[in-house]
Parts: sequence; C-alpha cells; structure tokens
Amino acid sequence: MDNSATINTIIGIRINTLLAKNGVKQKELAKVLGVNDNVISYYCKGSRKPNIDQLNKIADFFHTSVDYLLGRTNVISTDTNIQMICEYTGLSEEAVNNIADISKNYGAGFDIIEHFLSSSKVNEVADITEKYNTIIGSSIKELEYWIEEDDEVNDEITDLEEDIELNIWILRKKLEELLFADNSLFKMFYNNDEVEKGT
Repeated sequence: MDNSATINTIIGIRINTLLAKNGVKQKELAKVLGVNDNVISYYCKGSRKPNIDQLNKIADFFHTSVDYLLGRTNVISTDTNIQMICEYTGLSEEAVNNIADISKNYGAGFDIIEHFLSSSKVNEVADITEKYNTIIGSSIKELEYWIEEDDEVNDEITDLEEDIELNIWILRKKLEELLFADNSLFKMFYNNDEVEKGT
C-alpha cells in the first residue's frame, strides 16, 4: 500500500468515526462541502481524499483538527490543553475528560486518584497489567497453534482455558492486595463515601 492510499484510508476512517460519533449523515457533510453525496462516500471508503480546503471545512464542522483527520493525533478535541495531556500521558481523550470531571465534581474523590497515581503502587499495577496482557497474548497464540495442528483439540483448549482463568484470578488478587495493602485507598474511599451519605 503506497503512502497516498494509506492517507486516504486514514482520512476515510476518521470521517466515518466523526460521522458516527456526531450522528451526521454523509448527505449533510456533502452539503457543507458543496459536493455530491457520492463524493463523501468515496472519502469514507478511502478511494479519494478531500483537498486542503475541504479538510479544513470538515475539521471546522466537527470541531476537530486537520491533524486528527490526517492521523497525526488521536485526539479529536481542538483544546490544546487536552491535546497536550493526551500526548504527554498516553491517556485517551475520554480518560482525561473523566479525570477532569471527577476533579471538578468530586473534589474529595479526586484525592483517591491523586494518592494512587502518586504512589509507587501505580508501577506495580502496570507490571501486573503487562503480565495479564502477556498471558492473554501467549494463550491466544497457543490456542491458534492447537487449532492449526490438531483437529481433536477440545480437551487441550479446555485445559488451556482453565489455566488462563486461574492466572487471571491470581493477577486480580495481586491487584487487590496492591490497591488495599495499606488500607489507605480503602480508608479514603470509605471516608468519602461516609461524607457523601452525611454520616
């Protein structure tokens, strides 16, 4: 696939995403751009790409950036603070907005997140998450191997599924131990819950 085809595909995916997310029909976007309906269909399929002027109009219409349409960023928002936070942390735009909402609406609840993120436990949680992903990845590869190598794999797959479930259960228990080992997070949550109930 050449670079032009790749750009066309990315733009098509991004336009489709924005249309769906905003509940906009291709016909409406065609009207904004002053083109026939079928032109938007070509953009969405990646068989054509909008020109610079059209890219700007699409970005303005959906309140996003041309960089998002071109796949240079995964952040839809044009808010430079959100863009910067997402790029720096690797968090999704939705995650950043959720954290901001918690901070604004549940001041005391945000202390729990702040406490957790500033503790050393966050690295331990990341380590457990990585192990979890490794187990799932290697298990999927092993399943694919068994399916390719042998038609009588039901017993092997059942055993493997049990191993996966056991490993996931162990990782969940380790995660719970980490999060509540010193009870500080639990106490903070419990105390905030009591305050909200008015007790």
